[in-house]
Amino acid sequence: MASHEAVDVEGAEGVEGVEEPGRSTIRFPYADQDAAIRVARGVHHFGTSCTLAQLAAQLGGMTVNGGGFRQMVSAAQIFGLITLARQTVTLTVLGQRINDPDQEKAARAESFLAVPLYREVFDRFAEAGGKLPPQAGLEAEMVRLGVLPKIVDRARQVFQRSAQLAGFLAFGPDKLVMPATGGGTPRVDPAGGKKDEQRHRNGGSGGDGGDLDPVLHALLRKLPDTKQPWPTERRAKWLRMAANALDMMYPDDDSGNELTIAVSPKKASA
Repeated sequence: MASHEAVDVEGAEGVEGVEEPGRSTIRFPYADQDAAIRVARGVHHFGTSCTLAQLAAQLGGMTVNGGGFRQMVSAAQIFGLITLARQTVTLTVLGQRINDPDQEKAARAESFLAVPLYREVFDRFAEAGGKLPPQAGLEAEMVRLGVLPKIVDRARQVFQRSAQLAGFLAFGPDKLVMPATGGGTPRVDPAGGKKDEQRHRNGGSGGDGGDLDPVLHALLRKLPDTKQPWPTERRAKWLRMAANALDMMYPDDDSGNELTIAVSPKKASA
């Protein structure tokens, strides 16, 4: 069994008897982002790593085999804050950043999108400015994405709490929007920060946006490898998301004009 699997999905090395969330085909946590960050803070007390037993004691005398502890550790893994191997919990680069008050806001946003289910939901509704459907519609979408129907209510509740904690619902409970976190925070792969660097060398965008606002930074990371075809419809979708992001970032010039992005057939050659 892979040592970095999330505890509440298929179990992880050193933590046994974890309840599995049915047969969901997409990963999501049973505990919210604050619970995951509490784990990261507990590990940070010891430096960058500690044993499961040390972490359980640090988190208020919890027990390694307790259900609550297992769910918190699992959530921290899924949010990209820790790895677990051989009874040792280690902070990822993202987990270290979330312990820094100057980087916490940006790290919370990145951690939220590290959850596969949350990333998929965000991508599905980003083109429409983040407008979410009513509760029943959101649950139906989660089921289509791979959540088991009998636990979708819980998945939705944890999603909404985590979205609020990460700043994605600042414009209302039905508006999932990338928070403006101040820029200047480089985006890294939670496990070690090497994935984007390698992608950049291979010809992709790499996502290294320097001092770019995190909203634009996230959009740049969605650009495909330049060596691969990019269909016109997908280009238009990306440009619409960029237009929505710019609308949130900059005040309107009150010109009365509206930006439109449309796809039309190519004109026949003369």
